[in-house]
Amino acid sequence: MEEHIPEDAKIYRIGGDEFLVLFGGNDKEIFLQKIEALRADMVESRARMALGYVWAMDTKGGLDYLMSLADEEMYKEKRDFYANNENAADVNA
Repeated sequence: MEEHIPEDAKIYRIGGDEFLVLFGGNDKEIFLQKIEALRADMVESRARMALGYVWAMDTKGGLDYLMSLADEEMYKEKRDFYANNENAADVNA
């Protein structure tokens, strides 16, 4: 994961296995390229991790709002994964 996160990023552990990464200075296209590169590395290494992310020009809605958007994306990704991998729950048991 560190390969895809800028050195000046701020990383916070916000839950047991949930992390918040904040960084700026990238346009939306570069940000999305970083997400896709991270996904490709996850597939290659067979790592499983749900990603929730949001790109914003400003924080007018506040950090809590942006985090809620990213959270929604993460839970959508989890739902999609389990819907497409019915035996996945057995692996985590």
